[in-house]
Amino acid sequence: MNTRRLLCMGTRFDKAFYEMIKWIRKYLFSLRRDFVILLGLDVLFLLVMEFILRNIPAPYPLFVRIGDLMVTLAVSFIASFIFYFVQVHMPRIKEKERIYPSIAKMFNSILSAETDILTKLLGLKMKEMSEEAIKEKAKHIDLYKEAPLTIGSSKGDHRANWLEYCIYRVGIIDRNTDMMLNVSAYLDSECMDILMRIQDSETFLVQVRRLFPMCIAGGVHKLQYQIPDPFIRLWHFIEEQERYYDRVFGKYFGRNWVVLS
Repeated sequence: MNTRRLLCMGTRFDKAFYEMIKWIRKYLFSLRRDFVILLGLDVLFLLVMEFILRNIPAPYPLFVRIGDLMVTLAVSFIASFIFYFVQVHMPRIKEKERIYPSIAKMFNSILSAETDILTKLLGLKMKEMSEEAIKEKAKHIDLYKEAPLTIGSSKGDHRANWLEYCIYRVGIIDRNTDMMLNVSAYLDSECMDILMRIQDSETFLVQVRRLFPMCIAGGVHKLQYQIPDPFIRLWHFIEEQERYYDRVFGKYFGRNWVVLS
């Protein structure tokens, strides 16, 4: 009987310890680093003041007043930090957990569309990508060939060419990028940098946006899209996004890329 009670107590202790570690990782490890540094310096100052400096006679009464003022400010900072932690940080983390699965799906859709453009247009799998392979495949790209996509128009459905295929996928990327920017308050600086680069970086995505008016006008010169550098930059950019996704969004949404229109 005593053994069973000890086992039950041990199980409860393990569960409580696990929940405590989970709480620390969830709320404390997510604090801004500058806040943590300031809090540590503040606590260190109070300890030094209480156990060392108070035992040293002050040469002038003014020093005592200055020390008391600094202690008051340090205690006020701790009180402010506690208020921020309880009233701002914890609710923000809870809200972030609620909204991050949706943001992860948007990022997943961006990555999926980018990967789809690169792999299908070049005819290479991601694990087969290399600068040499991309340079070789880019020589044979013809954006007017038929692509695996049927699109509808006022004249009825028709089989898209590769340029229309890329424009369709870039449209999905842009829509999901805009939706993520609408919740930018929940995104870190690295994610914002990636989103800005999706819009502005010199990858093939930007070339597709530039080629769109020419597609409407009815002509695109081959030299504008057979240069391999934009594809190589897109390949490296996708790899960077995958690493970020795994680190930040992976626990909210899996790596089975699905394009969300």
